[in-house]
Amino acid sequence: MPLPTLPRYDPASPGVIVFDNDDTLVHTSTPVSGILAELFAAELDVPAAEAQRQILEGYRLAQDTFGYMARLHGKDAAWAAEMRPVIRKNLFARLEHVLSPNPQLLAQIGRLCERGHVVGVLTAASRDYADRVLEVIRLRDRFHPELVMTRDCVGGHYKNRPEPYIAFLERSARIAPGRWHIMVEDNAANLKAAAELGFTTVLVGAPGAGAPSEAFVHARYPDVEAFLDALLAGEVRPAYPGAAAA
Repeated sequence: MPLPTLPRYDPASPGVIVFDNDDTLVHTSTPVSGILAELFAAELDVPAAEAQRQILEGYRLAQDTFGYMARLHGKDAAWAAEMRPVIRKNLFARLEHVLSPNPQLLAQIGRLCERGHVVGVLTAASRDYADRVLEVIRLRDRFHPELVMTRDCVGGHYKNRPEPYIAFLERSARIAPGRWHIMVEDNAANLKAAAELGFTTVLVGAPGAGAPSEAFVHARYPDVEAFLDALLAGEVRPAYPGAAAA
């Protein structure tokens, strides 16, 4: 089935708003890497601070924590496979101690739904991890159940490629046909493929992070709450290449 041509963002009509999960909806990198560092440090007999540095490095370079740590410490694939369920079980049990619901975000997303917008998640995380995080921060039930999509739903591809966005559009075309789509991300590198497929792209994060000058970043906000305030007020002004701001 050919993909739909997405209309551009229009504040007068409801759309589909898609969020990245980690460090967009919820700031997970520091607390989650801290827990993982403690667990890996115990297994590998290295200082927790060094383990945390290696974990963040592995995710940045390969988006593959377990495989990267195994290779770095001379472990084989069997060790990584054995450690994965053990460490993830301990991580999931501790997430509720380091993450908490954001009342402002809950209210904002509730208002989006009341206005007829469809909201979804597109993340490179695994399904069990994403579900656990969304459960802890009480957002799981706010998203359309078929539009919480993880790497398990998109053939394992990361969002610097078009496949995750194509998979999302194949679903959203059936659920909310003819609507504009916004993709909200903290990683600018993940927005190029989205923009090429017709998404309006929003980069969130501290000034200086990412690549706000790139043409495929249509709008920039310091955090997701600031973006949602603007969206709910009808004040988002995307800057599309070759066109005046909306």
